[in-house]
Amino acid sequence: MYDEAYEVSTKIEDQIGAGESFDNIAKNVNAKIYTVKNLQENGQAQKTDASMKKITSSPDFIDMAFSYNAGEISQVIELDDGFTLLKVDAVYDSHAKDIND
Repeated sequence: MYDEAYEVSTKIEDQIGAGESFDNIAKNVNAKIYTVKNLQENGQAQKTDASMKKITSSPDFIDMAFSYNAGEISQVIELDDGFTLLKVDAVYDSHAKDIND
């Protein structure tokens, strides 16, 4: 099983390196895409699938999510429940804006 997981993660990494889109990568490896909206550093999110809450609140996932820029696809990482990768769609500054803005 580990060999199969390694082969899939290598295939994904190769596709990322080749510039393949996130959607096509998921399709090519028959993976489901979940949306996490407004993830915070404490693991809370405005929107996420209930089955993903354990993953999205893990320190490794949060670190990964906050270390990429908008539009970037992460490397494949291994979590307790399997492998994951993510694409950051947008980054919102959490600082208060100037009153003129």
